[in-house]
Amino acid sequence: MGSPNTLGSRKTVTELRRAGAIAILTLASPPVNALSEALRLGIRDAVAVAEADSEVSAIVLIGAGRMFCGGADITEFGRPWQGIGLGALLDAVEDAEKPVVAAIHGMALGGGLELALACHYRIATPAARLGQPEVKLGLVPGAGGTQRLPRLIGTEKALAMIVSGEPVDERAARDLGLVDAIAPEDRLEAEAVAFAERLLAEGQGPRRVREDDSRLEPGRLGLFAAAREEAARRYRGFEAPQACIACVEAAGTLPFAEALAFEERTFFALMRGAQSIAQRHAFFAEREAAKIPDLPAATPKRTVRQVALVGSDLAGAGSSGAAEGPAARLAAILSQGAGLTVLRAAGAAPPDLASCDLVLAAEMRDLAPLDAGPEAIRAVAADAPDPAALAAGSGAERVLGLHPGAALPGARLLEILRGPATAPDVLATALGLARGLGRVAVVTRGGFIGPRMLGRLRQEAGRLVREGASPEQVARVLTEFGLAAAPLGLGAVAPDGEPAAGHHRRAVSDDEILERCLDTLVDAGARILEAGEALRASDIDVVWLAGYGWPAYRGGPMHGADAQGLPALRDRLRARADSHGPDRAPSSLIERLAAEGGRFADLDRRPG
Repeated sequence: MGSPNTLGSRKTVTELRRAGAIAILTLASPPVNALSEALRLGIRDAVAVAEADSEVSAIVLIGAGRMFCGGADITEFGRPWQGIGLGALLDAVEDAEKPVVAAIHGMALGGGLELALACHYRIATPAARLGQPEVKLGLVPGAGGTQRLPRLIGTEKALAMIVSGEPVDERAARDLGLVDAIAPEDRLEAEAVAFAERLLAEGQGPRRVREDDSRLEPGRLGLFAAAREEAARRYRGFEAPQACIACVEAAGTLPFAEALAFEERTFFALMRGAQSIAQRHAFFAEREAAKIPDLPAATPKRTVRQVALVGSDLAGAGSSGAAEGPAARLAAILSQGAGLTVLRAAGAAPPDLASCDLVLAAEMRDLAPLDAGPEAIRAVAADAPDPAALAAGSGAERVLGLHPGAALPGARLLEILRGPATAPDVLATALGLARGLGRVAVVTRGGFIGPRMLGRLRQEAGRLVREGASPEQVARVLTEFGLAAAPLGLGAVAPDGEPAAGHHRRAVSDDEILERCLDTLVDAGARILEAGEALRASDIDVVWLAGYGWPAYRGGPMHGADAQGLPALRDRLRARADSHGPDRAPSSLIERLAAEGGRFADLDRRPG
């Protein structure tokens, strides 16, 4: 049996073959077997061929490469389904008259798990991970996930999986009843075929999840009210978790077809909404941040096993969660890294540097005189290191800056300041180190993005206090917007100087506080972008999303400015310059983009 997906010019993304009475349908669309139009059509056609083949008694659905299926192709979001929609495809799979077994390895996420749920049975490997992460993109599962999952594992457990978006491992999946059997990693296909043969020998036919309502709990008092209360507390400001709860509730209160239609309407309403657009922007922006145009993927990386902390500011750093400065916070992060040994000063004596791979200091002056190993990378982690100093002296090709962002719970950022002479392998090593530490890396030139923008934001907050706002009011407004004002140093801002001549203290509205703070922040980002110190506007968004607590559902400051429109931003900054002084004038980049009807995002797509 050959692949049916070879008609016309359609890309071949499925393979269909037979092992005795079992048809093996392989998803072959690397790297993640995303459910694109071509793959959806390929699965539909292959299932139809297997159904029509009298020599086939059951079907095994398996993924090629490193996973079963990573989900829907999110590059298609925002457009009508082409060929066949995912929901219609899953109906066709579930409607099959021959048993369909999903053989899962690697990941079955989002639409990939929904595909597995539409199959009649599921077998997985010990390393498999299964989940519905759509909520993290501001969405609900849109192809039956909120309807089939609660029918399979029960309402409460399905709520936990869908609202959190977190995947479960093989053990949890087995305990939940999400999978029927476990197979060794290297024998998944053979075990899946044997599983299908046992089903046939036992006379087992299709087992359709949609037909079993026994695990639904529509009448359980307080279940959904408690879920809504918990989601409001844990995911403050996010729309999608509440929408997920509504869809799961519909599974128990509406007939399957009606609840499925409700889920689909909810999915598309969220997909068109500002929050999901922002969260999808954040998702792609984080991916793009790792791509450095002049740094080939094959650039060799150095091994980093031993890190030395030098300078009086880092004495004893890394051993306490109470570390304050960026270097001390970074030292604490490094001390948690798997396979890393962090060496600290013993009394007044510096650590032994002879075998160190990385030397970290809070100031350039602490690095300059050290006799580090001839190949050791030297890193400075100050808020505002002197870019010229990074290129000074011998060994400048091994010097860079590192900054962990703000001291916030869950912050994942590591800014990498590329010096004028930083060698490619040193930069590649820093990027690899960030990944190994579970951090999101953003590469910049000229200075760190986050501290400079935060400095401008604090300055504007101080001006607002000088004009009549209270520090508490400023902190409240920014907190209500979604920023952690107090940890960012915005909880008790001091007045920025005395009132200007002709100006008197006055009542300042919440709207003015928010508008001025956000406008100032965006203008600061535009100046960094204009100077070539950030690679992309989306990198600036990533800095604030991953390092300074910007709410994911707002997409980042530059994304927010694009969404509102740059002409309006320009006009507000011009008016502020007229009333408060020329230092409030918009950057020339904002002026140009506003005049051209452009956006910051347009710069990210420029050639090269």
